[in-house]
Amino acid sequence: MKKLVAMFSVVVCCSAGLTGCGGEAETLSADAPHFEGLDSIVVAEIIDNPDVRQKIEEEPAATKESLAQGIAINFTVCRDALRVYQELEDTGVTPALNPLPAPINPMEPSHSDWDKSYTDLVTRADSGELEQLRFWLTANGSCGPWIPATPGDATGPSIEDVIEGRA
Repeated sequence: MKKLVAMFSVVVCCSAGLTGCGGEAETLSADAPHFEGLDSIVVAEIIDNPDVRQKIEEEPAATKESLAQGIAINFTVCRDALRVYQELEDTGVTPALNPLPAPINPMEPSHSDWDKSYTDLVTRADSGELEQLRFWLTANGSCGPWIPATPGDATGPSIEDVIEGRA
């Protein structure tokens, strides 16, 4: 009877999403609801990226989906910001950023965090000052050292490598 109660408890916890219960696999499934509306190529990339897998694995169960969604948005926005940086550097003209990716099922806290971060990015880009974008792209906890500059190339140069001329 104790075994039956214990098994039932595990099933209930898993159903309610209170424990891991294989949560990483579900969190990193391309068809997971938190990835709906995001670029499927970027989603596939982050699923295959060992650094992303480790970050999500280390995240508390309650925020794994939000983190996974935020990372997909991060890869997309950071690469777009790199495009803007490079064009500003090459031409002196700041092109428009692409709109902030809008998942169908926004997850907190990533959704609110990205709203604020994107507003900051737009302000920096609109300033026309290369150093403002450089800082946003390379600051600690930002895009730089861990996001591959080239989609799908997890072992290639990072965004920071490209900006710092190491690639």
